[in-house]
Amino acid sequence: MSGYLIPVDGEHPGQTREAVERAIALGAGNGQPVHLLSVQLPVSSHVGMFFAESELKGLHQELGEQELAGPRQRLAEAGVPVACHVAVGRRAETIARLARELACDTVVMGPDAPAGLASRLFGSVAQQVRHLLGGAGPIQVLGA
Repeated sequence: MSGYLIPVDGEHPGQTREAVERAIALGAGNGQPVHLLSVQLPVSSHVGMFFAESELKGLHQELGEQELAGPRQRLAEAGVPVACHVAVGRRAETIARLARELACDTVVMGPDAPAGLASRLFGSVAQQVRHLLGGAGPIQVLGA
């Protein structure tokens, strides 16, 4: 296993910037691409029934690409090769699944947003990812 996965957070771009800078400082890349991931939330069935599946897929892809643009540029400026991914699903589960699929040994996440009710009940996204990867071998989750 080797490589870094950085999930971008479109709602908190400062956290994504911190994760990208941390990965650069840790020496991310080393000839292997850093994987950037934008996780798009699925649309409810009530909303989805008004759109063709291809329209929803295109919309998710477009929104994901917008979220990935800044981090992709910063990594490129630092000379770090980048592979970008857009996935639809629940955030923590999707991050953990992709970390396994891509055989990444490090997931770099920014600091947590101020704790809302969901974070207090279920833990931060970083904590959830850490829990989900607990049995997946030596995958390190850096973040709050």
